[in-house]
Amino acid sequence: MLSPADALRPLPLQRRYVDHLRSQAPALWAWHQAQAPERHAEALRLQLLKTSVRLEPEAEPKLFAAARAAQGALGVELPLTIYQSAVTEGRNAALWFLPNELHIVLSGPLEDELGEAELVALFAHELAHHALYRAEDGAFRIASQILDSALQEPDAPPSARASALRYRRAMEIFADRAALAAAGSLEAAVGCLLKTATGLKRIDAAAFVRQAEEVLEKDPNLRSQGLTHPEAFLRARSLAAFARDEEQAEEKVVRWIEGELELERLDLLDQHRVQQRTRELLRAALAPEWMRSDELLAHARAFDPEMDPLALESTCDEAALGARLAAEGPGLRDYWCYLLLDLAALSEDSSDLALWRGLELAQHFDGRERLLELARTELGRTKKALEKLAKDAPGKIAQLEQREAKPARGRSKARAASEPAPSEPAPAEPPPASELAADGGGA
Repeated sequence: MLSPADALRPLPLQRRYVDHLRSQAPALWAWHQAQAPERHAEALRLQLLKTSVRLEPEAEPKLFAAARAAQGALGVELPLTIYQSAVTEGRNAALWFLPNELHIVLSGPLEDELGEAELVALFAHELAHHALYRAEDGAFRIASQILDSALQEPDAPPSARASALRYRRAMEIFADRAALAAAGSLEAAVGCLLKTATGLKRIDAAAFVRQAEEVLEKDPNLRSQGLTHPEAFLRARSLAAFARDEEQAEEKVVRWIEGELELERLDLLDQHRVQQRTRELLRAALAPEWMRSDELLAHARAFDPEMDPLALESTCDEAALGARLAAEGPGLRDYWCYLLLDLAALSEDSSDLALWRGLELAQHFDGRERLLELARTELGRTKKALEKLAKDAPGKIAQLEQREAKPARGRSKARAASEPAPSEPAPAEPPPASELAADGGGA
């Protein structure tokens, strides 16, 4: 079972969002960092008094005992106030954040329906949110605020919205893991999750974990569709992965949150990674000097403005690059193939040789057959012409090394997905979420 210290360690996905936002949107980060939550403290406390019933420890010993047990387990020793909502329906618990105070609002008959260990898990989940919001000078809270702003703006790019949802899901998995550590029981953590979600009085946690495993077995490429929380079966399966100390548990859980990488569903982190891979692939394609025609260099600079043909290596580790591209998943294989196909389409006299170069690279990420298919359907190459290419290409390449490139023509089909985000001005007011990234399209 996880120790409390391990349970409060941010997930790798959360860390990547913080690092990305802090480095790629420094003005936006600085603005949110300057908005201290303490300035709204009195308004927050007043709103709680208006919308809920403040509970007293003497009147609710069971609730406060569970909350203090969770505090002790996680080391979150701050003044605690518990409220019962007077306006919210359903069963739930929510943290109202102030840095040096704990305010937790309960909804529904949780005290009657949850056992002692389940109540510890309930409070530990909310305390974990608080601990994370305070960590590293509020870095994870700032990331949450920046990403959540995208959901409030109708013109926010899809990548920013996708990032906000994934970050929310990761936050809930993180808090679930802390609940598991504090309660010390998978049964209690899953029981708390399902009783609050369904209202059931009795829960068979082991049976529900098996149900979740069955879902993932039948649909291994699924991704969470939750708007604020992952689906209950994914949360239960994630809890089981942590409780069993499964190998690469965090990576498994992140994969269930993110799903398979697809060009149409890139978030901010995905975009950045695809930009990097795109530049690597184009630089590899142009590594031979005979590929560095004016038209192909101009095309490559649309993706990589700082590309210097004199600095390109004459050789590259094609197998290692292919492994990195393949690791991004089959959802991007067409994109890589279209990048290589564009080089052939843009080469006036040497398109067959540019295609040959693309085929050399494509074989390393299992894209050779797909690129051959695209050469037939998009470029009109016949089977006979492709067979002749395989026979004649080595000799033609030797001759081409002495020739000059011809003028460019045509336009790339695959450019948009890797265009870099625009630079951001230092804002006087919070910059809109639409400035977080420039979304790309697919080939």
